[in-house]
Amino acid sequence: MRGRVLTFIILAGAFCFMAGCSLSASPEKDENVVHIETVVKEIFTGPEDELAAIYERGGKAAFEDYMAYYEEALNSYFTDDYYTIFFNKNLPTGFHMTAFRNGYQMEVKDVTVKQNETTETAYDFTVDVNYKKEGSEEESMEMRGRVNVNEDDKITRVVYHNGGQLILAMDPAR
Repeated sequence: MRGRVLTFIILAGAFCFMAGCSLSASPEKDENVVHIETVVKEIFTGPEDELAAIYERGGKAAFEDYMAYYEEALNSYFTDDYYTIFFNKNLPTGFHMTAFRNGYQMEVKDVTVKQNETTETAYDFTVDVNYKKEGSEEESMEMRGRVNVNEDDKITRVVYHNGGQLILAMDPAR
């Protein structure tokens, strides 16, 4: 009888230990969420020193360098066709160029990415972006948008719902 009680206690303890461990383990983050967070952070941060130096140089060689910069940083997250569209519409470059031309630096404070409730391949994002011009007060803006992905977890579309507001805030002459 004593052996059965001891066996029961050991098994019950092991079960409780395993149950506790599995409850405390965090679930894996959706790969699309991780990719979208990475892309959004790249777009709304900087321009960093390397990119600022490229913009400073200007000219055809600089254009080729900044194409290479963005391709290295972002291309692997997109379908080939959409990356070309994305780049040609200045969707990755517009915020950096505006910030650089007007002496601003951007910094992402928080990113939230959630799968859309009605469209499985759509993810809605919110980004808290701080932007500061040297010698001025830091300001903040909440950017919102949507990203669509395909079955291969590649981005097929990016829409900024209020991207123009940040551009205008950093370039009021527009």
